[in-house]
Amino acid sequence: MSKDGLIRLIAAGLILIGFSACALGSNEVFHSFEFDNLDGNKDIEILDYQYGDSNMPFTRPDKDYLATGHIQQAARISGMFPVGQFLYVKWRVNSTGKVYKDTVDLKSRLPISMDHKIVHFEIKGPQLYVYLIQSRQAFHASGAPDCQAKFYAELECTRLYPQHWTNF
Repeated sequence: MSKDGLIRLIAAGLILIGFSACALGSNEVFHSFEFDNLDGNKDIEILDYQYGDSNMPFTRPDKDYLATGHIQQAARISGMFPVGQFLYVKWRVNSTGKVYKDTVDLKSRLPISMDHKIVHFEIKGPQLYVYLIQSRQAFHASGAPDCQAKFYAELECTRLYPQHWTNF
């Protein structure tokens, strides 16, 4: 076999490997997961959370913090990582001492394309709210209601949980 023939064979093999990887499907996509309970929500303490089965940092609390019973009250991860199939959150309402937990099935709620989208959650008393922010550059149409997620008022968003709501 000539050198050119060998190079073509290797190139074809690499292309087939690439197509095979795409065909197998990777659920890794550039997106963000976040929450921020530090600003104005002093009556709530987040006790535990988990975004999907990934072991990526910030998709669940650090084990050392979790062992103390007090975890970080804000987290954010952006980049290529698996899209979470669920979101689990456990929290306490400090004024009442009541502990709540909720698990949201995200499989049926998230769009097919999660590219550059943000999964964001907030807690208001006994209720968990989960939002999908379209992107940091997607402003809602003039006259459309503001996004209900406190940091994203002017952006296009969808409330995924508890009930569906959208502003675009």
